Amino acid sequence: MKKYGYARCSTEETRQDIERQGRELTAQGVDEIFKEYISGSKPEKPELAKLLSKTATGDTICTTEVSRLTRSIHQLCHIIDEAKARKIKLICGSLELDCTVDRIDPMPPSNVTHHGSIRGTGKRSNSRTHQIRNRKRERKGCCTRSPTQNRRRSTRSR
Repeated sequence: MKKYGYARCSTEETRQDIERQGRELTAQGVDEIFKEYISGSKPEKPELAKLLSKTATGDTICTTEVSRLTRSIHQLCHIIDEAKARKIKLICGSLELDCTVDRIDPMPPSNVTHHGSIRGTGKRSNSRTHQIRNRKRERKGCCTRSPTQNRRRSTRSR
């Protein structure tokens, strides 16, 4: 049984350092690390596909966090389903999903997908975050609307 690592950054190496993830995965004792620079929302991730094809029953895939695997809840569910079918263990930071056993505890998969949605894995979460930030800015009086809308708003409050 081998332990594999997967590290991903969205932008090229001059803007983001993937080596931090590599160091953390090495500290976890992984045998081999697959690295790539690609957006997490892209459906095709060549290195992740290589990793998944290389793993065998009983192997472990480690990432530093859920968002390194994917930024799509749909893709995350697909990866979890594949891990279950092939009896692979997933470790995403502090979250662990052991699919090597016959009976899987239903909580870890939901924890992983829930954690993924909280961490901004899905685009829907990101747009919700922006809505909340905009509301906070509006309350503080920051300009998130057009100047005309802000003027109308300020005259109403007088």
